[in-house]
Amino acid sequence: MNNHNQPPQRGSQNQEVPQGIVAAKLAVLGGSITTIGDAISTLAAVIALEDLNNSSNDKSNDQNNSDIQNMQKQINDLTRTVQAMQKKDGGH
Repeated sequence: MNNHNQPPQRGSQNQEVPQGIVAAKLAVLGGSITTIGDAISTLAAVIALEDLNNSSNDKSNDQNNSDIQNMQKQINDLTRTVQAMQKKDGGH
């Protein structure tokens, strides 16, 4: 019996995977790894932007607090000045 035209059986040790299939599988694997790497890079960029935004907000809040304290000091100074002027005029 001649078995030259039959495909190799699963258990045979002579079974070889064509190089084209191996290359295609490696390309898919490489593409998947690249996609995961891109996702990680995007996530890192988002985290960095949020950190910069929070840092900017903190500085802005600190500046606003300082401005408010300065304005309160000015209001207090003006209130004392008005009170002093009223005492000079006899309480009017």
